[in-house]
Amino acid sequence: MTKKHNIIIVILLLLAYSCEKEQITRYNQPPAINFGNLVNVPPRTAIEVNFAMLFDKEFNVQEHTIEPLVMLQGALMEKPINFVLKATNDSTYDGKPEPLAEMSFKNPYTFAPKEFKQNCKIIVKRPKEIDKAFKANLLFDYDKSDVIAGVQTHQVFKITVIDELTLKTVNLTPELWERYLKYSFGEYSGMKLRLIVHTLKTEKIGAFIPYQDILKIKESLNDYNKAHPDAPLKDEKGNLVVFP
Repeated sequence: MTKKHNIIIVILLLLAYSCEKEQITRYNQPPAINFGNLVNVPPRTAIEVNFAMLFDKEFNVQEHTIEPLVMLQGALMEKPINFVLKATNDSTYDGKPEPLAEMSFKNPYTFAPKEFKQNCKIIVKRPKEIDKAFKANLLFDYDKSDVIAGVQTHQVFKITVIDELTLKTVNLTPELWERYLKYSFGEYSGMKLRLIVHTLKTEKIGAFIPYQDILKIKESLNDYNKAHPDAPLKDEKGNLVVFP
């Protein structure tokens, strides 16, 4: 065997050893973690919750559960894998920091052995101010987790929480309210509008509301106050909500 052949064999052996070592290193690494499904384009890594439009919930509900998808990347593990979530906010508007959305977690979250995806339950709180966006960047807290970062574009889940409903949303103006709706509902308030929309289960109400629907809306107010005797419905200014 020539010297040239010996050199080639040595190089091939070194390459094989290097590949084997690299495979072992990868296998021993903690699993990587991501928000959303990696095959979705664009990735589903954002959500907006508008409390004014949660028609399937009790009126004026103060909490709502979201369930972002989280997936592991790499070999399936034979043991439970824990991870912790946290929320920050670096968004600004007009040069000022935007308010952080309030939420609570069920940390730590756990992947069962051989489990690679799950929907994490997170409770978001109703904003303290109406018609104003509250935001949060949902992140993995790697210092407290058994995982490492996966794909860079899937490391942040953006959450926007609002309680937004305006006259324009429902095809109304202050003038139309004064002319057509004031007789049935009194002076305008954002909370009255929310009660009307939630009772009718639609944001398309306009200036003409059938009489039977008006009765239903007033009944909804009575039902709400009966169910909350110590906290009757108040508007955004703290005034008790009443109808004529």
